[in-house]
Amino acid sequence: RVRVVEFWATWCPPCRKSIPHLNELTEHFKNKVSFIGVSAETQQKVTAFIAKMPMEYGVAIDATKQMQTAISCSAIPLALVISYDNIVRWQGNPGKLTKQIIQQIIDADKQSPVPKKRGKWDPLLNNG
Repeated sequence: RVRVVEFWATWCPPCRKSIPHLNELTEHFKNKVSFIGVSAETQQKVTAFIAKMPMEYGVAIDATKQMQTAISCSAIPLALVISYDNIVRWQGNPGKLTKQIIQQIIDADKQSPVPKKRGKWDPLLNNG
């Protein structure tokens, strides 16, 4: 399944602005795409925020910023669209993420499966 992972914070105006857009995308792609927002804030702060501004998608807490550090995320909001084979197919500001971009990734996932061996060309396999 295609996944959208967004890094955000309650104090971030562009993050707050993107929530209605992500709610709309979540509704549009219901069972085709998983959406999750990841915040480095406390659970209490995020829970209180969601009570005022509903997020119609999953929300996770990463208080140690382990995920943000792993991908070298230096600015929020940042959204990643990850295909079924765990490759980031799009990244950027979630406000610029469109239904068309997500649909392209879904459609590409429906194509033939990814070859098991990936990487450098192997002359012994005569793949050229």
